[in-house]
Amino acid sequence: MNVWAINKDNAIRRLLHVLSERFGSDVFVLSARWEKDESAVGLYLPGEEFLLAYIFTYGQEMGRYGLHLEYPEAQNLGATTQMMENLGLNQLVELLQAHFNIEPRQCG
Repeated sequence: MNVWAINKDNAIRRLLHVLSERFGSDVFVLSARWEKDESAVGLYLPGEEFLLAYIFTYGQEMGRYGLHLEYPEAQNLGATTQMMENLGLNQLVELLQAHFNIEPRQCG
């Protein structure tokens, strides 16, 4: 996927580029729920749609991100969400790495 060609604001495209470089271009799937929202994106791992990260830039300081981490239902209690705002890019990437329990790809 060419992240620079998708209809998202520059901060979202920059994030997607950084994630692609660090973890690989095929690690995340873009959720269709926010496809038309230029200032937001939803990410999940293939086959794990219920473990989601919703990332947005609206209402945030310039160059900062908001993040909602969604977890699958636990014992039919309903899905839980953890919310954070005004995150820097590096902090956001670290939170996504922990949320999805993934490691950076090894460069040869």
